[in-house]
Amino acid sequence: MAFLVNPTVALDVKVETFATGLQSPVDLKEVPDDSGRIFIMQQTGAIAVVNADGTIRPEPFLDLRAKIPQLYVRFDERGTLGFAFHPNYKDNGKFYVYSSRDIVREEEDLLHEVFGHHTSYVS
Repeated sequence: MAFLVNPTVALDVKVETFATGLQSPVDLKEVPDDSGRIFIMQQTGAIAVVNADGTIRPEPFLDLRAKIPQLYVRFDERGTLGFAFHPNYKDNGKFYVYSSRDIVREEEDLLHEVFGHHTSYVS
């Protein structure tokens, strides 16, 4: 695969702070319902809501913090890692979350080898 790049084109790129007070944001999507809201998935288990005016709602849209493993402070690949809106979200309100959770004993017994203490979920 090859990409053609014109090195003579100057890009005007700026970095601006979009939101503060979030914990390990891993995914950001505009809500496809014409509300102008943006959802920000935090690895710690909550989806923050940014209103159309740029303010962050004090309460999360979804809070899974009680269902995901305790995360390590320095680095962790577990937690809530992404989300997607159903193609018909505007009408049915459905969306999907990708997260990891602790393995329960029954699941561990089914595995021949356990490489970690968590497993992935899409819900």
